[in-house]
Amino acid sequence: MAKRLATETGEPYVTIEDSEHHALNSYDVMSLSEADKKLAALDAEGSEKGFGYDKTKLHIDYVFEGEHNSYECCRFDIGSEGGGLVHHIDEFLKHDTFLDTEERQEAENALKYFKVHMDLSAMVDTAIASNLPLQKQFDVQSYVLAARGAVNSAVPFSTYKLPETSAFEQGDNTEHYGVDIEQSNVEGDHKEKITLEEAQNAMLDAQ
Repeated sequence: MAKRLATETGEPYVTIEDSEHHALNSYDVMSLSEADKKLAALDAEGSEKGFGYDKTKLHIDYVFEGEHNSYECCRFDIGSEGGGLVHHIDEFLKHDTFLDTEERQEAENALKYFKVHMDLSAMVDTAIASNLPLQKQFDVQSYVLAARGAVNSAVPFSTYKLPETSAFEQGDNTEHYGVDIEQSNVEGDHKEKITLEEAQNAMLDAQ
C-alpha cells in the first residue's frame, strides 16, 4: 500500500512494521510528514514520562530518480530520540560507523530527499493553517504536487529543479503567498528567492 501511495502522490510513505507503543499498530501506513509529526509527539510524551523507550521498526517507500526505492531497517526508539523521524535519520548518520561508502551515500541522498519533501509538506500545512482563500490553497497544493514530481524524477537527484510558480498562479501573484522559490540542486548552495520561513510568513501576510 505504501509503495502505491508513494507512486501516486509523489510523497514518501512510512509503514510501521512493529512497535511496542500502544498508539502504533503493525502495518500502519502514513505519509512521511504525518509519521514525522506523530513520532515526534509520541517521543516527546514518552520522554516526559521517563519510562524508558518503545522500540519501533519501520521502513519508508519513495520514488527516487524515477524508480521505487525503500529506506529499510529503520528503528525508532520512542521516548529517547529527541525529535521526529527525519531527525532520527539525521542523527543516525552523524554517529554511524557501520555503513560502507556506497551505503552511506545512499542514506545521505535519502536524507536530503526526505528533507525536501518535508519542506514541501510544510508549505501545504502553512497554507491551510493560515486560512488562505481556497483558490490559493489549491494553487499551493498544485505547485507542491508538481514539485514532488520534479524532485522524484530528476536523474541524478542532485540536479532536480523546482517548477516555475507562474504556471500555478490563478489569482494574485504567487510570490504573495510563499511559493516563489527557485532551487538549482541539493548539493550546491540553495538559490532561493525566499526561504521557507519567509514563504510561510508571506502566506500569513496574504490573508
